Amino acid sequence: DPVESSETSGNSNETSETSSVIDISLALPFSDDTVDLLVRMYYAKQNDLFPEEQTGADINLDYLRALDIPWAVTNTKTSFEGVGPDVLSSWEQEGDIPDIVLVNDLASAYTNGYILSLEDHLSDSVFPSDMSVNALSACYVDGYPAGIPYYSSVMVLVGNSAYIPEEGVISYRPTTEELTDYLNKIDSEFEVTPFAAAYELMPYIGSVFNSDQRTSFMLSEEYTKDPMSSSAICNDMRSYIDGLYDSGLSEVTAGDTKLSGEAGMWISSSGMIRVWEEYYPDGIYLSLLPSASSGSPLYPMADLYALCISKGTDDEEFAADLAEFLCFDKDALMLLYRLEPMTGYFPSVSDPRVWDLMYEQDDYGSFEMLFEDITDDFVYCPVNGSPQYTGVMNYIASCYTEYGEEEPAPFSLEDCLS
Repeated sequence: DPVESSETSGNSNETSETSSVIDISLALPFSDDTVDLLVRMYYAKQNDLFPEEQTGADINLDYLRALDIPWAVTNTKTSFEGVGPDVLSSWEQEGDIPDIVLVNDLASAYTNGYILSLEDHLSDSVFPSDMSVNALSACYVDGYPAGIPYYSSVMVLVGNSAYIPEEGVISYRPTTEELTDYLNKIDSEFEVTPFAAAYELMPYIGSVFNSDQRTSFMLSEEYTKDPMSSSAICNDMRSYIDGLYDSGLSEVTAGDTKLSGEAGMWISSSGMIRVWEEYYPDGIYLSLLPSASSGSPLYPMADLYALCISKGTDDEEFAADLAEFLCFDKDALMLLYRLEPMTGYFPSVSDPRVWDLMYEQDDYGSFEMLFEDITDDFVYCPVNGSPQYTGVMNYIASCYTEYGEEEPAPFSLEDCLS
C-alpha cells in the first residue's frame, strides 16, 4: 500500500531515521488543516509518494490526508505577522516554544537566544534559483542566518472608496506632487481628514528626497555613514510632511480617523488589506507610496516574516529541513497560497505559479503584480512592535501630537534613531 510505505529516498529525514520524532510543533498563522497537509506533503515527497503529474495547486487533499505519517502535528496559531520576543519569552517560561516558529523580529529573537543559528543547516545548494537574495540577506543577524524567508508585506497607501474625488481615483504610482493634489481634491469635496496621521509616512519616503536612491527605514543606514547629509534629507522629508499639516490635508486628532471611517487615505502594511475591507463596507483602493517622479525606481518598503528554529527543539536537523521545505518547495508554496487568505503577503520566490494563485484570491491582482519581478528591490524595515520601529514611530508621533495646534516640536534625526 503506497499510503503506508516506509520506502526511503536517501534524505537525512527519511522515515526510518525520524521514527523517534513523535511530535512536530509549529507556530504558524494557518489553519490546523493547512499545517497538517503541508507536513503530509513533506512526508510524501521524502518517501517518493507525491504524484509526479500533480502540483500543490491541484494535489488531491484527501490523498494527503490518507497518508499514514509517523508524526503528531500541532500548530499554535499566530497572526500573519508571526510572533516577537514577548511571545517567545512567555513560551520559554512555560517551557513550550514550538519547534518551528514564524518570527517577525529576527534580531531581537536571535539576540535574546530564543531561536537558533541555521549556519549548520543551510547551504547554497538548498536555495532555489528564484529566491530573493535580498530576503535571504535580511535573515542574517550578526553574520549568522537566524531564519528562512517565508513571505513579505509592503507599505502601501490605502484609500476609502467612499471619498474618491469626482475626477477619479489616484494612480497606482503617484508622485509627491500628485498625492498632494489628490488630497486637495478630497479636502474640497468631502468633510473628512484627507490623509490620516501623515507623520507615519516619514520613515518610508526617504528615497524621494535622496535622489531616488535606495534608502533605508528612517535613513538609519545612511545616517551611520553620513550624519550631515542624512539630516539634510530628513529635513526635506519633514518639510513635505509639515506641508500636509499646514495645508489641512492631515491633522492632529484625539482618535484614529483610520478606524473611525473619517479618513480619505492613509499608509498601511499590505497585510492589513483584508482588515481594512471589513472596516470600510464601501470598499478600499490601493496605491504605491509617493515617488519623486513617474520615472523613479521603485523600492518597496517591506516587512519580512521568517521561519525560525527554536532553541528547545529536540531535532534541529529535522526541524530545519521541514522549515526549508515550507519556504522553498514550490508545491508547498502553491498549496499554501491555494488554501490560505494570503492577500498582501508576497512569496520570497518569483515562481509565477505561486504568484498566480495569490492573484486569484482577491480583487488586487493587478496591483500585486507590480511587485512580482522586484522582490530583490524590497527595502526591509523593522517590523511593527520591534524596538527600532517603536522608538522611531513614538519619537515622530511626539513631534506632531504633543503640541496639538502649536508648531511641531523640534526634530533631531540623531534623537529619532537613538
